[in-house]
Amino acid sequence: MHVLITTPFHPAYVKAERIKKANNLELLLIAGIGSDLIDLNAAANAGLTVAEVTGGNVVSVSEDELMRILILVCNFLHGYHHVFNGEWDVATCCYCTQGI
Repeated sequence: MHVLITTPFHPAYVKAERIKKANNLELLLIAGIGSDLIDLNAAANAGLTVAEVTGGNVVSVSEDELMRILILVCNFLHGYHHVFNGEWDVATCCYCTQGI
Protein backbone atom coordinates (compact mmCIF):
# COMPACT_ATOMS: atom_id res chain seq x y z
CA MET A 1 0.00 0.00 0.00
CA HIS A 2 1.17 3.53 -0.72
CA VAL A 3 -1.26 5.46 1.47
CA LEU A 4 -2.63 4.60 4.90
CA ILE A 5 -5.65 6.54 6.10
CA THR A 6 -6.47 6.24 9.78
CA THR A 7 -8.61 8.04 12.33
CA PRO A 8 -8.34 8.59 16.08
CA PHE A 9 -11.71 6.86 16.49
CA HIS A 10 -10.62 3.62 14.81
CA PRO A 11 -6.86 3.97 14.95
CA ALA A 12 -4.32 1.99 13.01
CA TYR A 13 -1.35 2.37 15.32
CA VAL A 14 1.61 2.99 13.04
CA LYS A 15 4.69 2.39 15.13
CA ALA A 16 8.28 1.86 14.02
CA GLU A 17 7.80 -1.91 13.50
CA ARG A 18 4.94 -1.38 11.06
CA ILE A 19 6.77 1.38 9.22
CA LYS A 20 9.77 -0.92 8.67
CA LYS A 21 7.51 -3.56 7.11
CA ALA A 22 5.67 -1.12 4.79
CA ASN A 23 8.13 -0.81 1.94
CA ASN A 24 5.77 1.00 -0.45
CA LEU A 25 4.21 3.37 2.08
CA GLU A 26 4.52 7.04 1.16
CA LEU A 27 1.73 8.85 3.01
CA LEU A 28 0.15 8.49 6.44
CA LEU A 29 -3.11 10.42 6.55
CA ILE A 30 -5.02 11.04 9.76
CA ALA A 31 -8.69 11.87 9.23
CA GLY A 32 -9.10 13.86 12.42
CA ILE A 33 -7.06 15.61 15.05
CA GLY A 34 -4.06 14.09 16.77
CA SER A 35 -1.04 12.22 15.54
CA ASP A 36 -0.17 10.33 18.72
CA LEU A 37 -1.10 7.06 17.03
CA ILE A 38 1.85 7.44 14.64
CA ASP A 39 5.53 7.22 15.54
CA LEU A 40 6.47 10.54 13.98
CA ASN A 41 10.22 10.02 14.40
CA ALA A 42 10.11 6.66 12.65
CA ALA A 43 7.92 8.15 9.89
CA ALA A 44 10.36 11.03 9.39
CA ASN A 45 13.34 8.65 9.31
CA ALA A 46 11.57 6.58 6.64
CA GLY A 47 10.83 9.69 4.58
CA LEU A 48 7.07 9.37 4.97
CA THR A 49 4.67 12.27 4.73
CA VAL A 50 2.31 12.52 7.70
CA ALA A 51 -0.75 14.72 7.29
CA GLU A 52 -3.84 15.53 9.31
CA VAL A 53 -7.13 16.40 7.65
CA THR A 54 -9.03 18.35 10.26
CA GLY A 55 -12.51 19.74 9.88
CA GLY A 56 -13.52 17.31 7.17
CA ASN A 57 -16.36 15.92 9.24
CA VAL A 58 -17.66 19.14 10.81
CA VAL A 59 -21.10 18.86 9.22
CA SER A 60 -21.59 15.18 10.09
CA VAL A 61 -20.47 15.77 13.70
CA SER A 62 -22.90 18.67 13.99
CA GLU A 63 -25.73 16.58 12.58
CA ASP A 64 -24.90 13.74 14.97
CA GLU A 65 -24.91 16.04 17.99
CA LEU A 66 -28.17 17.68 16.94
CA MET A 67 -29.80 14.26 16.66
CA ARG A 68 -28.48 13.31 20.10
CA ILE A 69 -30.02 16.48 21.54
CA LEU A 70 -33.35 15.74 19.87
CA ILE A 71 -33.29 12.19 21.21
CA LEU A 72 -32.61 13.46 24.73
CA VAL A 73 -35.38 16.06 24.69
CA CYS A 74 -37.86 13.95 22.73
CA ASN A 75 -39.67 12.64 25.81
CA PHE A 76 -38.22 15.05 28.34
CA LEU A 77 -41.59 16.38 29.53
CA HIS A 78 -43.07 12.91 29.58
CA GLY A 79 -40.20 11.66 31.75
CA TYR A 80 -40.32 14.78 33.93
CA HIS A 81 -44.01 14.23 34.68
CA HIS A 82 -43.32 10.59 35.57
CA VAL A 83 -40.67 11.57 38.08
CA PHE A 84 -42.69 14.52 39.42
CA ASN A 85 -45.65 12.21 40.05
CA GLY A 86 -43.44 9.62 41.77
CA GLU A 87 -43.58 7.21 38.84
CA TRP A 88 -40.94 5.89 36.53
CA ASP A 89 -42.06 3.95 33.49
CA VAL A 90 -38.77 3.55 31.67
CA ALA A 91 -40.36 1.80 28.69
CA THR A 92 -42.43 4.85 27.77
CA CYS A 93 -39.60 7.30 28.42
CA CYS A 94 -36.96 5.59 26.29
CA TYR A 95 -38.61 5.97 22.92
CA CYS A 96 -39.88 8.98 21.13
CA THR A 97 -43.59 8.15 21.53
CA GLN A 98 -44.83 11.72 21.98
CA GLY A 99 -43.32 13.17 18.80
CA ILE A 100 -40.92 16.05 18.53
